[in-house]
Amino acid sequence: MLRELVDEDDFCRKLRMSKEENCKTGFYWLFYTLIHDPSLEILESLLSNYTLQDVINGLKHLIKFKFDRLTKNVCANILLIVRMMLDYEENIDTLIINLLRHHLVDEVYSMYKDKPKYFSNHSNSLVFLVFFCAQSSSRRDVFGDSSLSSRDFMFMRVKEMLQSPNSEEYKEKRMKRKAIHVSPEYPAFPFASYFSSRQLLAALFTPTPLNILSSQLSVDLEMNVMFILEHEENFGFHLDLLFKNYIRNEDDACRVLRFIVNIPCPLNIGRVVNSLLDRYPASYVALVYDILFWNQKERLNGNLIEYLRGDNNKVVAKLTFLQEEWEPLRLAVESTKRKQEQTVENLARTIHNLNFNRYFGLVKEMEKWGTPVIPKEMYDRIIAESSEWDGYAQVYLWKIIGFQKIYLGLEVDAPKKIESLEALEGLEIIRNLSGLKKRQ
Repeated sequence: MLRELVDEDDFCRKLRMSKEENCKTGFYWLFYTLIHDPSLEILESLLSNYTLQDVINGLKHLIKFKFDRLTKNVCANILLIVRMMLDYEENIDTLIINLLRHHLVDEVYSMYKDKPKYFSNHSNSLVFLVFFCAQSSSRRDVFGDSSLSSRDFMFMRVKEMLQSPNSEEYKEKRMKRKAIHVSPEYPAFPFASYFSSRQLLAALFTPTPLNILSSQLSVDLEMNVMFILEHEENFGFHLDLLFKNYIRNEDDACRVLRFIVNIPCPLNIGRVVNSLLDRYPASYVALVYDILFWNQKERLNGNLIEYLRGDNNKVVAKLTFLQEEWEPLRLAVESTKRKQEQTVENLARTIHNLNFNRYFGLVKEMEKWGTPVIPKEMYDRIIAESSEWDGYAQVYLWKIIGFQKIYLGLEVDAPKKIESLEALEGLEIIRNLSGLKKRQ
């Protein structure tokens, strides 16, 4: 089962002993039989005598902690068992996600194509699969842009843009533009328009949950990274092991940096980051990614970036240089973001100045680009304040909210108090839009 007996732990020892004792009964014997000769009959026998959670826990242990140490046949058999378990439609997300931690993207994507119903019913697995496909060179485009929900889903795409052969050409264009315009509002840099045209700017400003970022690292790598970040003793020795066993190329370095940049500053963060950048200089794009795309609700990854600046080490020069290179993109994105931002007061003015043609134009733009006229987070306040508007403005407000439910799926919470007939009618209409689908 294991390639080396030295990797055996208590669970693996119990599996091996059940085979050697030839007991032919009990959980461990059945489980050992399953992973060496997988069949639906053995799986059902195991599930009829033991709980599903027992089986999931056993498979999770082997996938999470031992997968790289198992024989090729056992690894292939585990993949087959997981595929069979998708038919039961029970929640086995933990198995799917831990397979992805080993970057088995093609294998899990094959499961998705073969058993799409499971993934449709278990959105957590689907989110992780979309994320890993977005980082993959072979599966980059298998899911639509609408599935890219936060900034790290697009990290590899932006990184490749910066490293493309055309980047020097963009730099020359930028310098020429700067010579003509001292402070261009929208510098000549193509990336912002690329993401805007695909309606991805909002996702670029949405932080990626740490559990998704950490899933890019194997369990062993995550534990070793955390260990070296928090322990100074024998630092050089442990660092050499980290590079020898886990961080072998620029992509590995970027994954580790994307993880580190989103955790509180531990003891050795400057030394680890400097070592990564010395070994893989191009990976420092991972350090400033959050600086470009962030929102006011999060702490601008100050955990790492501000720490490194205060520490006054050599990484600061690299960060400053890269930020200068990215400045046109940052300005372009911020300019676009400002144009998209609205206040309640501005929206109220816009709605009061609507006629039918302007109103219908807003609705068609919303349908085309998938961006709301009225942000969902403003609903409570603007609905409350609208009770003092004239009737025509209230009607336009509720019609826009109704179309936002049809086109964007934005629901409306019932106001605590309805003070006008227009609001009462608008809310009643929206409640009855539940069965109405957007035109395809």
